Amino acid sequence: MVQWSPDTSPNRTDASGYDNADSQISGFSLTHLSGAGCPGEGDLPILPTIGSITGIPATATDAFSNDHESAEPGRYRVTLGSPATNMELSVTTRTGIARIRFPSSAPGNLLFKLTDSANGTLAGRSARRRQQRADRPGERAVECAQPAPTTPVYFDAEFQHPFATFGHLERRNPLPGKRGM
Repeated sequence: MVQWSPDTSPNRTDASGYDNADSQISGFSLTHLSGAGCPGEGDLPILPTIGSITGIPATATDAFSNDHESAEPGRYRVTLGSPATNMELSVTTRTGIARIRFPSSAPGNLLFKLTDSANGTLAGRSARRRQQRADRPGERAVECAQPAPTTPVYFDAEFQHPFATFGHLERRNPLPGKRGM
């Protein structure tokens, strides 16, 4: 059910999302298919970045090397870019958890690429930010993808630290977020 793993670029393969010859990661999608032979799944790529977000975030990638990644069933680790951001993923059948270690030298970002499915841009995707819980200092965000006629993807993300800022794109134009949304 959950196959949270990297999508590489520029040769993102159909269904699996990973090409060993690639040197860029475009995100870590929550769903993948093995052996389908056609575009599918690759839903909701999430990409950690550092510094200012420039250009079109949906096309953002970060460099990686096969020498700085490791994988085993249910776990994946990779070092992205320079200065280095460390991404660790772990999954069970229905859940996933990530540990992202950003360098202290620049602000860290998480891009939730709601329209970057392997199936292309799908209508009906939305994201919203929920209030932080009084007993937790971090932030919560929920995403509900309703890409008819395929199966919806729902997820809930909880963050250890509060956001400094947040925002979203509408028709490729950045819109500032509002605290307390």
